[in-house]
Amino acid sequence: MKVCKNGLDENILELFTAPFDDHDFFLHATHFVTVEQALATIGILNPDFFEIDGYILWKNSQTRQYIEENRKIDEGKPRGFKERQRMEHFLNLFEIAGHFKKWEEWPPSLTDEDARYKKDIELMVIFAHQIEKYWRMALNRCFPDRKFEFEISADGLEGELGVCLTFWQAQ
Repeated sequence: MKVCKNGLDENILELFTAPFDDHDFFLHATHFVTVEQALATIGILNPDFFEIDGYILWKNSQTRQYIEENRKIDEGKPRGFKERQRMEHFLNLFEIAGHFKKWEEWPPSLTDEDARYKKDIELMVIFAHQIEKYWRMALNRCFPDRKFEFEISADGLEGELGVCLTFWQAQ
């Protein structure tokens, strides 16, 4: 028998707040996730990206607002490769915890705040790596002549706190 793994270790289900003994993502999702939640997650994994003034950006409220307010990212100023990387690093930032406002109630058996925090961080880092995987595929499909670097930090980036992900064009 040949098994093609999906890239997620089924043991992460042990970190989930809703207990589910079968260790089966499909069954877990069909029992605890609504269709709307599943589709929203697919949307996060497959966002729109765009190019403007040589910059490759993730289409989100921050980049749309920035472009509308500034019209051009570089405002006609000469820019070097490092400046473009810095701007992409900043504009493509995704603060994972800041986008997930609704958390499940932790089971009574897990009352230790440090343990809950560590599980939350671990789950968000795993999620960030999955986002990277899908975003990298989409970026390579949309911009096959470009190379991209990703950064995931559990300790924040660009002044944001917690687990963050960002990307920029590599040289």
